[in-house]
Amino acid sequence: MRTISTLSVATLLVSGCVEYDITNPAEIHGLNNPQEIITPVNDDRIVQVTVPLADVLFVVDDSSSMEPEQTQLADAFPKFLDYFLGSWLDYHIGVISTDIPNDKGKLELGLGEKFITDQTNNPQGVFQDMAEMGGYGDSYESGMGTSYMALEEQKDAFNADFYREEASLHIIVMSDENEWTQQYGTITMAEYVNWITTLKPSADMVSFNSIVNQVGCCGNNQSPFSESAGTRYIALTDQIGGILWDVKSDNWDQVLEQLG
Repeated sequence: MRTISTLSVATLLVSGCVEYDITNPAEIHGLNNPQEIITPVNDDRIVQVTVPLADVLFVVDDSSSMEPEQTQLADAFPKFLDYFLGSWLDYHIGVISTDIPNDKGKLELGLGEKFITDQTNNPQGVFQDMAEMGGYGDSYESGMGTSYMALEEQKDAFNADFYREEASLHIIVMSDENEWTQQYGTITMAEYVNWITTLKPSADMVSFNSIVNQVGCCGNNQSPFSESAGTRYIALTDQIGGILWDVKSDNWDQVLEQLG
């Protein structure tokens, strides 16, 4: 029997021991498992289209001498409307008279409608019914006063929803006589100019356009019972800004084209 010495066994035991250092793990090679998730970033661009808003108020003289001009205005209205149809404008078009005592700035009804929008059926017929109001109005034509009443006193009453704070405002007066709001004390010219020019955040959001007598039949005659020059309307257009046109001109297509 072969004998292995104690020293030999001890030597084998010592030489067979492996010492491990776990404080410094070995370097890891390859990709992590699971791999890091990369989160994609998408940039979304939203284009918001702002549709311009416009409120247009026609102020039509309804005294006895104005019926032919009312018809001319109604007949030429399609020229004006052409600039709105398909324009992407959000528009309101209304008509009032120059009669303070009776109409008080209330919108004229046209085929049951108070004003025309881009959703109105038969806008030409509606406008014609509004504009051809006849010649039975008060002889003291007061387009300044009725437009003020329409946009202030009647704004939330009979004329509700016509006037919009964020819309541009364009007043178009048509008369063969001068302005007579002074007879009723509704508002002075200075007060009117201050009111309308501060109504919107920007002056170019408002215009006052006058289709009136440039001279009148009787020179400087200021009688409300004659076709006098519309000097006060002209002065308002000069101060506020807008188009000036002769109401006795036959070229209604041209003026409504300019206004459009």
